[in-house]
Amino acid sequence: MARAITEQERHVAGEMLSKARAAMQAIEDYDQERVDRLCRAVASSAANMETATRQANVSVDECGMGGRDPTRRAKVLGILRDALRQKSMGAIEEIPEKGIVKYAKPAGVVAALMPNEHIHQSALVAPVSRIMVRQPQSASNAGTFTNGMPMTSSMGCGIWGGNSTNENVSLKHYMNVTWVSCPIPEDRPSDEELFGEFYNGEVF
Repeated sequence: MARAITEQERHVAGEMLSKARAAMQAIEDYDQERVDRLCRAVASSAANMETATRQANVSVDECGMGGRDPTRRAKVLGILRDALRQKSMGAIEEIPEKGIVKYAKPAGVVAALMPNEHIHQSALVAPVSRIMVRQPQSASNAGTFTNGMPMTSSMGCGIWGGNSTNENVSLKHYMNVTWVSCPIPEDRPSDEELFGEFYNGEVF
């Protein structure tokens, strides 16, 4: 049953938030190499076999559900894999033909279907964010080593679930991106090119 948090819990949460903000400020000037090293350190501290086993045992002891094998560490390993494969600091993308450079900064519904012929039809009409095909929902929605979903522990459900995103929340969602736009030669098609056969047609 839900309950209101206590003043002590509110105080602890406030302290944790302050520490997190201070840590973010401390690394805001890190280069990619130092950020990757930090990611490795955090992942290692949480997903090493000893810690992961202890956490799995605590979970089973507290709720009486699940297993004692540290299988969930695979999520941390997958998230680390994806983080190390993409740039997350400084200039992360350049689009010369549009005069755009993107800079990264730190920022603080489910269905399983068979057979195949109904999958695409369902995807077109079902108000869900993910459709898992011949995969266990609980594990596969959050990404695995055998599907293309970004590894995560947080999933958005889109406007169907009252969320601002329907993606697997991953590295890019934890970055504020500053777009630097420079002037480029005008790219403005004529009205005739844009309207095609309807150019100078009947006005409604």
